[in-house]
Amino acid sequence: MKFKMRRRIITFIMALFMVLSYINVPVVKAAEADSNPEEIGETISNVIEEISSSDDMAAAPHRAAFTFLLDPGHGQKNGRDGGAVSYDGQVMERDVNLKIALYLKAELEKYPNVRVFMTRTTRVSNFETFKEIGSYAAAVNADALISLHNNSSSNPEAGGALVCVPNTNYDKNVNVQGVNLARSILKNLVALGLQDRGLLYRLTANGTKYPDGSAADYYGIVYNGKLNHVPSIIVEHAFMSCESDFKKYLSTDAMLKKLAQADAKGIAQYYGLANYNKSNGAVTINRGVDFHAVYDFNYYVNKYPDIKKAYGNDPVGALLHFVRFGMTEGRQGRESFNVQNYKKNYADLQKAYGNNTRAYYMHFLLHGVYEGRSSNGGFNGGGVPADNTKTTVLNGVDYSAVYDYDWYTAHNPDVKKAFGTDYKKTLQHFVNYGMKEGRQGIGSFNVHSYRNQYSDLRAAFGDDLKKYFIHYMNYGNNEGRKATGVNTLQNPLTKLGGVDYSRVYDYNYYYNHNADLRKVYGNDDVKLLQHFINYGMKEGRKGNAKFDVNSYINAYADLRKVFGDNKKLYYIHYINYGYKEGRVTSGVNEVKGYSTVYNGVDYSAVYDYNYYTNRYPDIKK
Repeated sequence: MKFKMRRRIITFIMALFMVLSYINVPVVKAAEADSNPEEIGETISNVIEEISSSDDMAAAPHRAAFTFLLDPGHGQKNGRDGGAVSYDGQVMERDVNLKIALYLKAELEKYPNVRVFMTRTTRVSNFETFKEIGSYAAAVNADALISLHNNSSSNPEAGGALVCVPNTNYDKNVNVQGVNLARSILKNLVALGLQDRGLLYRLTANGTKYPDGSAADYYGIVYNGKLNHVPSIIVEHAFMSCESDFKKYLSTDAMLKKLAQADAKGIAQYYGLANYNKSNGAVTINRGVDFHAVYDFNYYVNKYPDIKKAYGNDPVGALLHFVRFGMTEGRQGRESFNVQNYKKNYADLQKAYGNNTRAYYMHFLLHGVYEGRSSNGGFNGGGVPADNTKTTVLNGVDYSAVYDYDWYTAHNPDVKKAFGTDYKKTLQHFVNYGMKEGRQGIGSFNVHSYRNQYSDLRAAFGDDLKKYFIHYMNYGNNEGRKATGVNTLQNPLTKLGGVDYSRVYDYNYYYNHNADLRKVYGNDDVKLLQHFINYGMKEGRKGNAKFDVNSYINAYADLRKVFGDNKKLYYIHYINYGYKEGRVTSGVNEVKGYSTVYNGVDYSAVYDYNYYTNRYPDIKK
């Protein structure tokens, strides 16, 4: 009783601080940065202890379907970490970030079943290190850790919004969720008029590795979030150092609230907050992961009396119990998946995960289902009927959305010749070979059409055709995605690593004008763009009809003086500056602004660069 009373008092005090801060958080001038700010006495260890030891923890899923941890950037070092300073030297980034965060918290809490935690609610952060913040994000089971910042640059003209996202290493799920959440937020910030500076991921600069040996993320908040398997992003709303950005987006509370509302809209759209109905018995998605392959609400509540008593009429709470506790305890969430059997079936997983029961569920969801693994038997074992009857089920997976025996054999005579009316072996061929080869298994789904239509899938799956089949079975069919009739690549990729190359690159142009690349990469828009970035620009290849790097070099002596013969730098210059400056990009066949002066003597009366190089091929060469 004493402990519970202490917890409630602390919770009340922290809530009171939050309310007071929200009502009147001053935008502090830079000159005040060294004043003594308020401190909250709760340390990270105490806060986590409160959460983990609370006797209300088991009931927590009733209260929140989604949990977010907001990190108003800076505020460490007893509040003296102020971050960037405004263009006029008057306002600290730390204080602008806090305003946005408090407005964002209020916006998110308008949605039912949303719970929001914060790393600080005053000028002082509750945490001194990113490691502590990552641990806290895991302790509160955050769906996302969102760090709120504003940018700065030595270039006073630089402005716009960007979002730092996790790289693809260590935890692919965190990468995918972080990138998609970031895109949703950035889209809404750009809608306010901010320049779109894209998504940015940055690898470690000091050799730090993730536990699997892969290169770590550079940003501490992103790195520590991923270590705890929490999608973590950094939203850079606008530039403190840019006068126009600051005056238009950061100088008043009304403007800061609009930024927060754009953030909230992006978060709500990605997680579907407005449509997340507690009474919907089909709830299977948490943290962007669909658990339906290992979880079914009716099966879960009926199998376990304690679950039925607590969550019999609460599909959201039941799913969250399964995600937060059930998997760790090894509870069975669906009749077709038994985690203990899954563990026994695969020695490679035992070696990788040991007794980490939760990891086996997650492996099956993120990898095993795509690899055809099963908890009923090996790759080609259980799940196939003993009698020779037509079936679409193998290893407990139903392929009916992408496979029909009659259609498959009618359109693949070699398969018909090999297996005849052995329905089991025909289905096994489709699952183990046909999907990888891109063979069509049913009239309503064509994997090449599906791949052509969706750039998000191409970015995720590349040329692994089997994953497109599995995606359609598990998600695309329910989402109403188009699966036939698309013969050309739609929305080819132009962005990579947070940079948009569309001003100098067009997939169709590059594909059609480089036969050697068509032969190597086919219609893989991801690999083709990677080639352009890594090799094409260095080689001076033309990426679209409008930008000719040789014309750009010929036209501008100021660029030749800076970049010399490094052709890639001319492309990058045009993307970042030349386009806005209206520089000429084609039709300049002779060098302009060439020098005729050498050692103080002007030779223009007897020397012309273009005449000299065109007259003598050896000189030009």
